[in-house]
Amino acid sequence: MPCSKNKLIFAHIRFRIYYRLNSTSAMKQKLPFILLIVIGIMITLTFYGKVIINPDSFMFANSGDGLKNYFTYSYHIQHDSSCVDFTGMNYPYGEHFMYTDCHPVLANMFRSLAGIFPFFSNYSIGILNFVMIFSVFFTFIVIYLLLVELGVNRWFSLLFAIGITLLAPQIFRLGGHLALSYSFAIPLSWLLIIRSLKNQKRYLYTALIFLNNTFWFFIHAYLGIMVTFFLILILIIHFLSDKERMKYIRHSITLLAVLVIPVVLFFLFIKITDSHTDRTDNPSGFFLYVAEADDVFVPSHPPLRTVLDSLTGNGIRQQWEAWSYVGLFTTLLVVVFIFMGIYRLFRRRKTSIDRFFTSRILNISLVAAFLMLLFAMAVPFRQFPVLAEIIPI
Repeated sequence: MPCSKNKLIFAHIRFRIYYRLNSTSAMKQKLPFILLIVIGIMITLTFYGKVIINPDSFMFANSGDGLKNYFTYSYHIQHDSSCVDFTGMNYPYGEHFMYTDCHPVLANMFRSLAGIFPFFSNYSIGILNFVMIFSVFFTFIVIYLLLVELGVNRWFSLLFAIGITLLAPQIFRLGGHLALSYSFAIPLSWLLIIRSLKNQKRYLYTALIFLNNTFWFFIHAYLGIMVTFFLILILIIHFLSDKERMKYIRHSITLLAVLVIPVVLFFLFIKITDSHTDRTDNPSGFFLYVAEADDVFVPSHPPLRTVLDSLTGNGIRQQWEAWSYVGLFTTLLVVVFIFMGIYRLFRRRKTSIDRFFTSRILNISLVAAFLMLLFAMAVPFRQFPVLAEIIPI
């Protein structure tokens, strides 16, 4: 009996030690995320504290597109009797609500709720302001989870989640294009497809990708098509670079269908519900609002921009629509990549999708992002304008 009792005591001690070690390890894993939440709240309150306290007393833009987009959103909630027809402009014909940049899905959801809860109508501007501010805070979390998913150390993920969020170009859209201000849209979509490719037997992520992409189309068509284009490129490159691609062809086809269906549904919805005629099939802007190298790799704000302006005599002219500075560290990394590519070219080494990072999916995403950047620069359409006639805008 004493021997059995001693064994039980030692077993209990071992269990307590094991439990404490595991608890300590789990806490260490959670600590960076907890710190991120605290820092994210502090940054959000620092920049937007006054708006959070009185969200209905502020507008991020009081002229141009910004004022128009506040108006169309609020008017649709308060005055329109139809879900799809907007009567606040183009009298007496009105306009289809999807063309007014009114946060269509939010405007219709709040419009429906306003019939029961007048709060959503009376404080529609404040609610929208709060949603847009919360999206900034949510971006910290999504980018942290994305970096961890890509295998980045959690403490580095904390650091770079803060840096990437503060550099997110969508924040500048608060000055005019409100529905394009959601900086977590692309990283969230990226995170979902990575998890879908890693967990090919779990269809939860496939379903979430479908809902995610459909949602962004009905927030703003630009966001929807950008997210869809990026994810399709990742899927195609992932499939073509996989030596065992035929083993996962069923999942790849399913995922491709899930990415294409929201596009089809969006166009069908517009086609069926839009009764307005004589829309141009050649809108302006495709060759006007394009990105250039300086928009991506040259800062648009102090302190570095001030130094560059003094050195160049204010000679740098950037397109506001294209502001998307990636940061000094990333710019230096791109330079390193270029030299590495030139070195391998002269050494005649074979190129591979796994050359730059240890994470294969990150290398794939790098190629997809580069192709997206070329399109943002209107390549090859600027070099060969006739392509815009062959492939209608």
